[in-house]
Amino acid sequence: MTASTFGAQSKVSKTGDTMTGPLVLPAIQVTTGPAMGSVLTSDAAGNTSWQAADTVPVTAYHADPTGATDSTTAIQNAVNAAVGPVYFPPGTYLISAAITLPDKAVLVGAGSGTYTHDTGAMVSIIKLANGANSSMFTIPTGHGSGRITDLQLNGNKANQTGGGSAILFTAGSSAEEAQWHLTRLYVHDAFSSGIETQQFRQNNKITECVVYNCGGYGVNCSGSDSLVANCTIGQNTLDGILTSFVTHVQGCDVWGNRTGINVPAAIRGVEISNCGVDRNLQHGIYIAGSSVDVVACTLHSNGQAANNTYGSITVDDTFGAVDSVTIGHCNFWLDAGYTNLPNYHIELKTVTSLAQVTVCSFKSGSYASGTINTPAQAAVTLPGVVSTGLLSANGGTTTAGSAPTLTPTFANGTAAQLSDTTRDYMVYLTVGTAGTANTLAIGPTSTPSHTLISSSTATAGQMMVVRLPAGWFLKWSATTATLATQTAVGC
Repeated sequence: MTASTFGAQSKVSKTGDTMTGPLVLPAIQVTTGPAMGSVLTSDAAGNTSWQAADTVPVTAYHADPTGATDSTTAIQNAVNAAVGPVYFPPGTYLISAAITLPDKAVLVGAGSGTYTHDTGAMVSIIKLANGANSSMFTIPTGHGSGRITDLQLNGNKANQTGGGSAILFTAGSSAEEAQWHLTRLYVHDAFSSGIETQQFRQNNKITECVVYNCGGYGVNCSGSDSLVANCTIGQNTLDGILTSFVTHVQGCDVWGNRTGINVPAAIRGVEISNCGVDRNLQHGIYIAGSSVDVVACTLHSNGQAANNTYGSITVDDTFGAVDSVTIGHCNFWLDAGYTNLPNYHIELKTVTSLAQVTVCSFKSGSYASGTINTPAQAAVTLPGVVSTGLLSANGGTTTAGSAPTLTPTFANGTAAQLSDTTRDYMVYLTVGTAGTANTLAIGPTSTPSHTLISSSTATAGQMMVVRLPAGWFLKWSATTATLATQTAVGC
């Protein structure tokens, strides 16, 4: 624009003054056009200038919220020029190639919706165009500390023949702190994974997101030190969450995927807590790594691909040594109308798996072969385990394959010790004939004072499991009930 002067007879008064009569503009010297998204400001003396807005709407760069035209270039220009958050007003924005996000970028929408309410007046949607065959957002190595929130990303996989993940953190060559925050996103129908952090892209936080119906993993945390919290992750073709080193999975609902949560071989330091893991086709949680804690989770109706084939939680050292796995305070059950059952709720697949299982509850009839398959402790499969109440087990510490096995002869109503009083034992008592007033107590004297089961109904096939400290007494009693088998395995 050529320089010109709009002749003004006097300045506009500063804010707060009262003006009467017609408005007469001050002299404004315009030598360059303003950057898109800028706003015209003035100081107290009435001097005017163009300044970058704190929050820039992508529509200021001609992004089309109706979805009728391609907004790829407009959105890329907006994120490149922004010095503050880039805002997506409600609507649908069509893109035909991946948007590359710069360092410290902030993208904000009006709202994400979810798979039951995916459109509306307050939903900001970014949709991949037919045949684009690409990722949607790419975050290159070296670009960190950004934030994406309150957006819906529709990967439109039905109209792609290839492509990548909706959000892709590309691999680095060495460990780097990415530290992106992805919050309140609805990511769905990506051709590959919903959210993918590749190797060395560390310390990303994925919270309050819904990741649904993607062609790969729901969330692929190949970068370490990730947090996935309070997310709903369902019906993805591969696993709901693929973990890496020091992944924290907290408060998530993970359902209807191939496997719910996967801890691959050689991975360490994974924490899974307060999650609901249900109706996955294979395992609810699959653990081939070490130093893994599964705490306070609800697992139900997993193993839907085939009856009596997959564990609700499977610990598998087929691909390498596994140690220090703890499973505690979890409950296992079956939804009404589901007929395919997990083989075991907790399956320790080989004799070298070292795991501790404490204070878990198992609903009767919610498994095919048993509650816990424990070759690591007993070197045998324990079939027909039924628990209508609380079953507590502690795997203890064992020398692989060398734990002694005893056959106790506990009599109804009589306190007794095991023949070996030098070490702790896991004691498994299976009810043969049903009865009432079923009671189990243990203690250091012949009058055991620690009551574990009190006057319950004994059901045929029910197994009572207790860790008996070295030299302690055990007393079992019941009316009309009998024990079919008794086994003790050294810890």
